[in-house]
Amino acid sequence: MIHHRIADWDDAYANGPHIAGAEAWPERCAQAARAFRDGLGAAGRARLDLTYGGGPRNRFDLFMPVPEP
Repeated sequence: MIHHRIADWDDAYANGPHIAGAEAWPERCAQAARAFRDGLGAAGRARLDLTYGGGPRNRFDLFMPVPEP
């Protein structure tokens, strides 16, 4: 069995520096999420910003499946 000792815990949990183009991923994910929400919203299959409690962050988006024919 091989054991590796971690010398730098910050580096051990920092994936970005080891991925080419990592700095672009957050915006790419945000754009894909917007397109998904917009597309389902236009199709009438999204209920956005619904509340489930009294806290300011107690909110969710509900995405409906494709109806059966």
